[in-house]
Amino acid sequence: IAEIRRKKNLLVSKQRRAEAQDQIYQTIEGVQSMGAVDTIERMENKIEEMSALADARHELSNEFSGDQLEQRFAELDA
Repeated sequence: IAEIRRKKNLLVSKQRRAEAQDQIYQTIEGVQSMGAVDTIERMENKIEEMSALADARHELSNEFSGDQLEQRFAELDA
């Protein structure tokens, strides 16, 4: 009976090890499929978004600065 328990425990351990290895391989495969090209593309997209946002903020800042508003009010009064 002790031998059967030992074999059972050994088989359970081997199964858990195999499952863990499979999970590791799946994780590695997922990372590799993303690859460096995908990472660079995501970085480029993020930078473009940040640049567009900065440009929009700058444009709004210039559009609604005190001098611009005063000039527009003066044009409307004229």
